[in-house]
Formats: sequence, C-alpha cells, structure tokens
Amino acid sequence: MKDWIQNDQVLPEALRDAVVRDVHASRVLLVCRSIANAAKHLTLTGRKGRKVKAAQVETFIINPNLEDGSVSWDYMVKLEDGTWVTAYEIGVEAMREWERSSRTTGCRPCHLCTENWSAPRWSHL
Repeated sequence: MKDWIQNDQVLPEALRDAVVRDVHASRVLLVCRSIANAAKHLTLTGRKGRKVKAAQVETFIINPNLEDGSVSWDYMVKLEDGTWVTAYEIGVEAMREWERSSRTTGCRPCHLCTENWSAPRWSHL
C-alpha cells in the first residue's frame, strides 16, 4: 500500500512523503515488507544487490488431535531479534499500524481495506 500511495501523483507530495516516513518508522510494517518482498523475489536483496536481513517464516504443528485425526498449525515469523510471533499477529498489528498511520498522516485508506475489520484486543509486537 505504501508504494501505491508513494507513486500516486494525485495525492499531495507532502502527504506521500509523510506516509513513507511513517511506514519506515513502523517495526511491524517493515516486517511485512520483508515478508512480501522475500515472497515476491524468493530472496530479499537491497537496491545494490546486497542481501539484507528479513523475517523468516516457518510452519509449526501446534495441536495434533489424536481423537479425530485433525492437526492444527500456525505460521510463525522469526524476527531479527530472534523472537517468534504468529503470522496472524503480524497481520493484526499491521492493520492497527495502517489505522494509526492514516490518523497521523491524514491519508485515509480506502474502504475496501478496512471495511468490516476490527482489531483483536491483544498485542505482542
């Protein structure tokens, strides 16, 4: 979303710059950027071709249910500091950050991005 806003020539330049600064100051949005870029390019490299640190995504079996044979799992994200959080938590925090950023910068996200969404009441990031 940041790239769309940054490159939208209809928006005032000051607003575009404010959104970019705000996103680059957000830990969770930078984690999302790392995951998205790594998924897109299969590796994450900087503009000069050097590898940069990125969040690592793993799948872990959480709860095998022997009675009915079902298994639940979660996608876990290993952050640069070595801590682990669920991909779900990253997503929830990213939505919160976009809401906060839109209030801070005055750039209101489109209704398609936020319609019918409400944040859970816990946070680990």
